[in-house]
Amino acid sequence: MNSPAAQTKRAFIFGTMYIDAPYKAELVQMWIELHQKLNPEYDLLIIDSHSERMWLDLIPAIKNIPIHEIKEGDPLPPLQRGVNWIDFPEGAGHQNFNGVDGWGRAFSRGVAFAIQHDYEYVVNLECDLLFRNPVTPILDQMDTHHLHVLSTNIKYNKFFPLDWMENTIMFMRTSYLREKDFIRRYDWNGNWTRDNPLYVPEHRCKAILEPEVFYKPWQGVRGDGGIDLITQLSDVEEMDYIMHVQHAPNYPQPLELYYHFMRKYMGQDWIPPHRRSQNV
Repeated sequence: MNSPAAQTKRAFIFGTMYIDAPYKAELVQMWIELHQKLNPEYDLLIIDSHSERMWLDLIPAIKNIPIHEIKEGDPLPPLQRGVNWIDFPEGAGHQNFNGVDGWGRAFSRGVAFAIQHDYEYVVNLECDLLFRNPVTPILDQMDTHHLHVLSTNIKYNKFFPLDWMENTIMFMRTSYLREKDFIRRYDWNGNWTRDNPLYVPEHRCKAILEPEVFYKPWQGVRGDGGIDLITQLSDVEEMDYIMHVQHAPNYPQPLELYYHFMRKYMGQDWIPPHRRSQNV
């Protein structure tokens, strides 16, 4: 067990998630394992958007932790050492399906945790994204250069070079989020219409947080575009992050792309969670 004193930066790592398939539950398990390996000094917080409990039973790492179901606006409990799971009592939806910004609701809750519990930093690395870079050196860089927000831009993605802020990877100074009144201005439940450029979460985050956003030239891939160019395991080997690779149409077993990425940083003897019961 990690020492409570190890949390040197008063930071935590959170990711948002909605699980509706077995592979998404496995992704959360991989997300937890990767961060426990690379970032053992930081507590982890998964913010769920009311997934069915049957999917949570597929995640061994949360078997013995409480699931806190908290209504919007209610006080948020302090994080315990290790893995924490917070749920909403109802689902919100997704902008692409019902026009409701469920991601923004969950992201705003992560920001609220940092503000309510007075963390110096809060790190958002989405639960369906695997990120290879340890957190502490990045926060050290933010300290040294007095950075308020550090992220990356999708334009560095060789498969999908659009000039978009990658809002699934964000390192944020809590005092800056408070100063920018982020939660109120993001307004996840506001009347954002599709003809408004700020309807898109990436654009809204960028508009609120700039000009104090430093972009790292991290390489990665996401499934919104260009994913069809992945044809072999080596395509993801040197990436800083991977996301949505289950949608890669030109690789015959796309989940193997996640497993290949995990083995590189967990060790070649790492076994995908769903295969472990077969090796007992």
